Amino acid sequence: TPWEIQTRGAILLLEDVGERPYRLDRMLHQLRLAGKLDAVTGVGLGAFSDCDEPGGTLRGAEVLDDWLASLAVPWVEGLPFGHAPPNLPWPLGARAELDPARATLHIAERGVSTR
Repeated sequence: TPWEIQTRGAILLLEDVGERPYRLDRMLHQLRLAGKLDAVTGVGLGAFSDCDEPGGTLRGAEVLDDWLASLAVPWVEGLPFGHAPPNLPWPLGARAELDPARATLHIAERGVSTR
């Protein structure tokens, strides 16, 4: 569709709430099969609240770790966005720099014009 995400050269930001690990895995498979993970330059993870299996048999973070290892791109986790506080706004389409050594994502330009 004309609204599909464009990921070529992008840092993909992901977060979710209440999705069990098998659903996270399914959604990431869908992105991969659609070719949306082929050309990302990095991944930033926000909050994944309540995304573990009941009883703690599998955590959502384990699924995400496996996926990120297979992508072979830099990534950071624990960024302040998602459904739980802090939920800071992130400008989509703005240039950004990902630093996995410092676990930071720096927005390099304004997300809105001041004109």
